[in-house]
Amino acid sequence: MTREGEESAQARARRVAALFLVSLCAVLMSHARVFAQVDPTGTGVGPLMCYYGPGQYMPCGSTTPPQGPDPFQWSQSRYESVRARLRAFGVVTGEGQPPARTPEELSRQADALFVGTAYKLDTLAFKSDQKLKDTEMYESDILFKNTRESELQKRAEAMPAALHDASEKLTRELAKAEAQEKVIASVERFTDRMHARADRAAWETFQWLSVASPPGALLVSEKMVSERKTSAREPLREPFEIPNLRARDSDRPIITVDRPPGLRDAPRGTVDEKISAIEGLIDRFGIVMWEFRQRERRFAEVKAEWQRKATRVKSLEAVIGGDERRLEAVEDLYRKAQGRNSDAVSNGFRAGANAGGAIVETYVLEKFRDETVIPAVKRFLRVNGIARDVDRNLIVQLYEMRKSALPSARDWVGINRLIEVEKRALEILPDFMAGIIAAGRTLGTTGDERGEALYAEMQAETGDTGRELVEKANGVSSPFYKILRSIVNHQ
Repeated sequence: MTREGEESAQARARRVAALFLVSLCAVLMSHARVFAQVDPTGTGVGPLMCYYGPGQYMPCGSTTPPQGPDPFQWSQSRYESVRARLRAFGVVTGEGQPPARTPEELSRQADALFVGTAYKLDTLAFKSDQKLKDTEMYESDILFKNTRESELQKRAEAMPAALHDASEKLTRELAKAEAQEKVIASVERFTDRMHARADRAAWETFQWLSVASPPGALLVSEKMVSERKTSAREPLREPFEIPNLRARDSDRPIITVDRPPGLRDAPRGTVDEKISAIEGLIDRFGIVMWEFRQRERRFAEVKAEWQRKATRVKSLEAVIGGDERRLEAVEDLYRKAQGRNSDAVSNGFRAGANAGGAIVETYVLEKFRDETVIPAVKRFLRVNGIARDVDRNLIVQLYEMRKSALPSARDWVGINRLIEVEKRALEILPDFMAGIIAAGRTLGTTGDERGEALYAEMQAETGDTGRELVEKANGVSSPFYKILRSIVNHQ
């Protein structure tokens, strides 16, 4: 075929195609005719319906066919399109519910769909955020396990030396605690003996005055002695065990869970506005879903790494095993020994203060009995004709028998001086503190053998450590300071 013939054939083909397209458009633009219903036998029922556009079927021959789609049907189409998009995200879109017949029903269905979709979206966002937090927790614990692993490796290498050092520290701390407790016990025994001597001095003072006083002249009484004010004695502190607060590795990190989201309120507006709001949620769904999957994948990677670290740490702990537990046991005993030392320091101060008061009480009452009461009673008996020697044994016998050392009634010589002594006893027996000032005048002199004897007893029973303990506990603010300084420094 020549070139002119080919061009002529192509022109004819273009003309045929153009005619075909024109004919096709005419057919499509013409009214399609269908029956409204079809019964099971295939016979048409009802008026013949014509197609006027998407979703628009009207009886054929209608004078004014609609010029555009029905707004309600258009909203239904958008609603169904939204439901189809949401099914891809696993959102329940009201399957099984009958289609809306009115705009009001469609509005209610759109409300329900929005609330359900928003809840699904918010829950997914919440889970995504929780995955991020869980990942950060595991990452943080991985850092801790790295440190723990390094520490365990170093401890495994240094374990023999660490056990030796810990044992040495424990031995020294226990020895220190036992030495302090031994001194405190000796000071407490000395305090007990001083209290007993003070009680004896008070009762013997009363007995001497009771046996020697004429009828009606006795000013002191048994009740006064039994209810007298003694030196205060603060109880020692009970042993306190320091708890073991050593941090222990956990098998899994602590993961905190926040409160999940609640339901949103349905949006206000027309059906189309509500559907537009749902379409906005769908756009957000894609972003949140992608973010969730990324975080979920990262979480799985981090958790796998955490499990590997946890396995290595457990393996190291198993290797160290017995030595680690032995070292921890020794360190726990060391902490308890430290607690004993702390209690000993506190109890040492209490015991020293108790002993200081007991020493002064004993000193005052014995000094009053031996240097004031007994000489006065003997002098009074002697000037009134009692020539026999009167000693403590005789006084105790006469007191228990409720008898007097005096002869029959008469005018007593020197009774006023004896009464002056009893008045002094009225001050000292109820409260020994009243005699401290008077007693302190003779302390520190070369003739004060009583102070020397008390110092010698305390030194012999408690040693230098006990003496220092009593001195520290009774400093310048103590009411016993002056007398105690005179006693302990009188060497």
